[in-house]
Amino acid sequence: MPRRIINAIYREGETEEIVLLSQMNESVYQNKYKGFLFCPNKECKARIVFATGEKRTYFRTWKSKVVNEEIMDEHIEDCPYFVEHNLVDKPLRRRDESLLYKLSSDHINRVLKKSFDRQFNPSKLQNRGKSKDGEKGASSRVRSERRQVPQGSAGLGSDGALDKAEREPSVFTKSVDDIIEADYGTVQCVDGFADKLIFGNDYPYILLTTKNDKKARIVFTEAFAANNDAQYKNLVVYEKYIDYLSENEPKPFCSCIGKVTKDNFGVTVNIEDYIALRINNKNYYQIIRDINKIK
Repeated sequence: MPRRIINAIYREGETEEIVLLSQMNESVYQNKYKGFLFCPNKECKARIVFATGEKRTYFRTWKSKVVNEEIMDEHIEDCPYFVEHNLVDKPLRRRDESLLYKLSSDHINRVLKKSFDRQFNPSKLQNRGKSKDGEKGASSRVRSERRQVPQGSAGLGSDGALDKAEREPSVFTKSVDDIIEADYGTVQCVDGFADKLIFGNDYPYILLTTKNDKKARIVFTEAFAANNDAQYKNLVVYEKYIDYLSENEPKPFCSCIGKVTKDNFGVTVNIEDYIALRINNKNYYQIIRDINKIK
């Protein structure tokens, strides 16, 4: 049985240093170490990734490659961290709940649209997937049977690989008022009504209104800035749109997909891509068009 990886070697240019798991978090990994971590055995050049599960963080070997029906592992065979794979393990891998699967843009758009419909067009959700006689269509059943759902979790990063025959993992949708302790550390679709965009001391964020004393926000993290430079420099678009819509009732409705955390502020949803945020079911570029019409 391979050893548990509790540290990794960081190599970039002339730099080489040991990185402990206890020192790592998602922000540090994404902004500095991603793509530059290697097996703690100096003789081995296998790549290592940092992953975040619902209850723990861990290092794991970079996902294996399949070449001509043979699984290729980057660890050298006598490495204590070597993992012996078998192609028949593939179905077991699909059921591994610790794996994270990055969401495609199409899947994100479907989830955000569904979040909006859940609030404003619930009848659409009730009728979805039904044929004219009220029963689920045969073609829908066939597609459902053909496409297997991996049991891993939705993630902002990926350490699992989806086959074309597999559906992407489900993304649970919750109102910000319904977030509970068990949700922290998971990637979910969270929706609520926006109060205003604040350019805070740490990161800009959208303040959400709540029905109780809970404080909640959608944060544009370092990872968001790194992945979406143009959008990050133009967050004033969201500010103007929220202010404009807030002149009328109800307040603008925000849907986003991100990692739910709890900090000194309260409930925080960290987003990493502009496509993972919609306001009144409008994406970034649709909002820009609306803002230009206002002028």
